[in-house]
Amino acid sequence: MKNHITLRRRFVLFSLLFFTAFHKNLSAQSLVKQNRESEAVQRNQNVKEIIVVFKTHFDLGYTHRVNDLVQYYRTDMIDRGLKTMESSQSSSKEEQFRWTAPGWVMSKVMEPWEGQTEERRKKLDEAFRKGRFLTHALPFTIESEICEPEVITRGLGFASNLSRRYQLPIPIAAKVTDMPSQAGSLATVLANAGVKFLHIGCNWPSGYVETPGLFWWEGPDGSRLLTFYSSNYGTATGLSYPHKWSKGEKYVGRNLIPPADWPYKVWPAILVTMDNSGPPKPSEVKALFDEVRKAMPGVRVRTGSMDDFVKDFLADNPKIPVFKKEMPDTWVHGAMCDPGGFKLARATAPLLAADELLNTQMRNWGLTIPAIGDSIAKAYEKMALYAEHTWGGSASVKEYGSDFKKLPAGKFANLEASWEDKTNYVRTAWNISSQIKQDNLKMLAQSVKAAPNTAIVYNPLPWARSGLVEVNGQQIWAKNIPAGGYATVPLVSKETGSKSSNSFIENKFYKITFNASKGTIQSLVDKRTGHDWAANLSGNQTGAYVNERFTYEQSAKYTSDYQQHRAWELEQKNVDWLHPGINKPGMISEKQVPYRKASPEGGSLSVKISALQQTATLEMPADTANHLPATKLVVTLTDGQPYLDLEITILNKAKDNWPEADWLALPFNIKDPVFKVYRQLGVMNPATDIATGANKNLYAVGQGLTITGTGGKGIAVAPLDHPLISLDTTGIWQFSRDFVPKKPIVYINLYNNQWNTNYRYWYPGSWSSRVRIWSFDGHTSKQDQMTVPALEARNPLEAVIPQNPTGKLPALQKGITLSRKGITVTAYGKDNDGNKGTLLRIWEQAGSSGLVTITLPRKGVFSKATPINLRGEVSGKPISILGGKFNWNVKAFGPSSFILN
Repeated sequence: MKNHITLRRRFVLFSLLFFTAFHKNLSAQSLVKQNRESEAVQRNQNVKEIIVVFKTHFDLGYTHRVNDLVQYYRTDMIDRGLKTMESSQSSSKEEQFRWTAPGWVMSKVMEPWEGQTEERRKKLDEAFRKGRFLTHALPFTIESEICEPEVITRGLGFASNLSRRYQLPIPIAAKVTDMPSQAGSLATVLANAGVKFLHIGCNWPSGYVETPGLFWWEGPDGSRLLTFYSSNYGTATGLSYPHKWSKGEKYVGRNLIPPADWPYKVWPAILVTMDNSGPPKPSEVKALFDEVRKAMPGVRVRTGSMDDFVKDFLADNPKIPVFKKEMPDTWVHGAMCDPGGFKLARATAPLLAADELLNTQMRNWGLTIPAIGDSIAKAYEKMALYAEHTWGGSASVKEYGSDFKKLPAGKFANLEASWEDKTNYVRTAWNISSQIKQDNLKMLAQSVKAAPNTAIVYNPLPWARSGLVEVNGQQIWAKNIPAGGYATVPLVSKETGSKSSNSFIENKFYKITFNASKGTIQSLVDKRTGHDWAANLSGNQTGAYVNERFTYEQSAKYTSDYQQHRAWELEQKNVDWLHPGINKPGMISEKQVPYRKASPEGGSLSVKISALQQTATLEMPADTANHLPATKLVVTLTDGQPYLDLEITILNKAKDNWPEADWLALPFNIKDPVFKVYRQLGVMNPATDIATGANKNLYAVGQGLTITGTGGKGIAVAPLDHPLISLDTTGIWQFSRDFVPKKPIVYINLYNNQWNTNYRYWYPGSWSSRVRIWSFDGHTSKQDQMTVPALEARNPLEAVIPQNPTGKLPALQKGITLSRKGITVTAYGKDNDGNKGTLLRIWEQAGSSGLVTITLPRKGVFSKATPINLRGEVSGKPISILGGKFNWNVKAFGPSSFILN
């Protein structure tokens, strides 16, 4: 552990350098002076109260490694907060300092830790109990677009549990800072958790999303959340109405004064200090209050919380616009700097739900097994940390090409270690969930009474289904596995399969022919209609691996198009300044190395046929001269199943920080395409549903997407491992305010290193990515076009060989069953919000509201179900459970939570 004084000095130095170079601002006192000299503040006659919220922007692992940061939060940072707090005791009660922090950060500060002093412990307890230290609802800034709603939900527990421990109300406001945008699923989660207000503070100079400023944000389920979007970290840093930037309005300094046209009585002056820099000094706090009192005499000004703001604000029943647009994040490309880690994240989230469901159901079935609640909680914490918006250290690498290759091997060891810190979160979560899965299946193997030469197959989804499963290296087709339960399935003799000289594979539904030299799908014929879905568009054939290598000019154009330009830039005609955290300073010009988009050639094809599957493998050699790694595309048809599976593997990619992107290109033969993107929650039409300023070139899917042509016929694409897609054209180093996809091409991003800070700059080695594809027509039900097949692909059947022919459990057993498909069980186990009983949460995924019958694993175990919100607060009257069943009206894309007793 570094010396605390040295660590503090480094934080202060970093903050000063960052603030001076990128924000052209100084101390709070000089900012007040600058503002006073540069413009006369127009008095707002509407505002009667200003609530001042002090906060810091927390970057977990950006300025320093995470372990060092946590220790810094617990000591130097919190001690400075206590000092500012103590210094303000001589001020009036309304000006006494209060400081807000995210739930996870504050929980780490407040928890017992080795080395904590008794004096600090007592001060912290008193400060938190008296509301001087505060927490908002979220654990930290989370990238909701790539985070499962259940993971976000579990992350809310840090703040709610801390508040309950001190017998305080749980926070009803939340804040995200830095990320320019958040997915609509965040509005649904927060609103269903009882949160009333969210502030989104965009990172300057990142591009902002055009919103009404203050609005009711309507989530995919129809719930609404009061939301304030600022083009800066807080409302007290820069203008509060992002759209005014385009009018060249002068920059308002860092102060507490509301804009002249704020139409409401209450103004939230949310002042956010820079990355991990901690609370302001007492003198800075005093200067801010002196400034606002002089400028706005007679207005009540007080320190408080975002909770205080929303309570006072809503008391007047103000008229507020409703905002329903989707806001794909312009930072979302960063997730695919870590394709190995993100593949684990996509697999771990559904596995955790399956683990918890089976473990609790085995208890319901009468088995005695160890508790897993703490392990599940730890895994969800690590999953939330992986979705936290910081992916590594702040160091920059400005050498490219031959200069990069000459760098000493260990030059960036600490930076690379910070990247591993990030990926280790999801590795830990994956290891926990995998171990629970093994333990669960072992318990089933020892407890189910099964005939010889059978396998036990478990189905984690709440509807009966069939599917392919592998056990002990053998593939079996498991038919009619009960909802949420298991069945014993006969094993057949092992078959290794045989090679074929065919250049195609086929089953009942499709015939697929390949171009071995190009490593692509030449034709994809649907036998039901005769239609060939494969296509060659924009120079790419279906299934092609595509690699792009970019130039300095492309990064510069993107940065200029994307970043905000301050008024002082416009005044000084300094609009050519490009933020080095977005741009690639030092990159090589297109005059020396032009942009290129390439795919490999000279591949080979092999076909294997077994009783259950036909598999084609296209292997493409490496082309080191053109920076193309070796790749392998495996295309599989399963006997009797109306889908095809693709798995592309990138082999032994070189370590290189040259800005590039890897893609799987999937053009389709569809006329007049209509796109539907199935997000974490909800469905987005990219032609009409994306807000201006959000990402129209690249976004994340939850389940996948469909492309529909004339007559309702179309293709569904479900990326299982990597969710970032572009439509029509590749979307890295692209930013447009009005782009609408026209061509029926899906590009699945396999890797990119677009960022110049905060994310990995290189990812050497090998990794793979799986995609499931199927066709549909106008008669296919809405849930079967995407939701049900995608959920079955992402929630595979599990299998184990039985070990006890005299086990107490029957050979077939139902688990939790829902009366219709497309709804998942996301929680079934211990309630970490402290309620006694068993937590059951279901989440509607198909977009259909209505009455659902919930059948529990065993009659007589539970007698009532009490509705609760996502933070454990009772939200309805108890429902009687009769015969192991009860009914409930679900909302499309909404959660429903119960405590079962």
